[in-house]
Amino acid sequence: MTEEKANIAIRTVIIDDHPVVRRGIASFIEDEDEIAIIGEASDAGEGARILKEVLPDVAVIDICLGDPVSGLELIRLLNLRHSDLRVLVLSMYDDSIYAEKVRALGAMGYLQKNRGPQMIVEGIKRIFSGRTFFPDDYQHLIDNSHPYEPTEQEKLIVQSLTTRELLIFQLFGEGYESTDIAKRLALSKHTVDSHRKNIKSKLGITRNNELVRLAVQWNISHMKKPV
Repeated sequence: MTEEKANIAIRTVIIDDHPVVRRGIASFIEDEDEIAIIGEASDAGEGARILKEVLPDVAVIDICLGDPVSGLELIRLLNLRHSDLRVLVLSMYDDSIYAEKVRALGAMGYLQKNRGPQMIVEGIKRIFSGRTFFPDDYQHLIDNSHPYEPTEQEKLIVQSLTTRELLIFQLFGEGYESTDIAKRLALSKHTVDSHRKNIKSKLGITRNNELVRLAVQWNISHMKKPV
C-alpha cells in the first residue's frame, strides 16, 4: 500500500478471531483504492488497544469474538471511548435481535458474513459517509431504534479506566477477591492490588467496599442494557 493511498483512504481496522477470515477480508479490501487497512486484531482486548493507538475511521468487528457478549461489550466500549468511530458489525447470525442490539450500542452497520466481501466494502463506504448499513429485512426495526446514551457515571468508568482495569473492576463486581483475579488473569496479587488502587483513585472512591458496590451496580446495569 502506498503512502499516498493511506493518506486519502478510509482508515480501517478489522477485528475477527478467525485469522483466515480476517486475512481474507483484509486482502479483498486492500484492492480498494478508497480503503486502507491500518490494523488487525483477534480479540476484544487487542482490538481496544489497537483502536486507541491508530484511531481509524472505521472498525469492522466480528460480533462473536470467542462469544457474542465479548463483541457486544467491545462495541459498547467503543461507543463510550471513541464516539466518532464508525462501526460495521459482521455476524454469522441471521437474527434481527442482534441487529437491534448493535444499533442500540452505537454501531452504524450490521452484515452477515455470508453476504461476501464486496458487501463489506459497500458497508464500510456507506457508514463512512454517515449513513447506516443494515439488511433490508431489519431496516424497519432499525429505523425505530436509537443509539444507547451512556450515563455520566458510565462515561467516567469507561473513559478513565484502561481495558485491563475495567476487566478487573468487573471481576470485583462478580465477587472475586484479588487472589482469585490474579490466578484468572495470570497476574501477581500485587499487580491486581495496584490496579485496584488505581481504579479507586480514578473513580474518586477510598474504600474497597465502595469499589465492590459500584462494580456490582455496573455489572447489574450492564446485564439490563441491550446486550
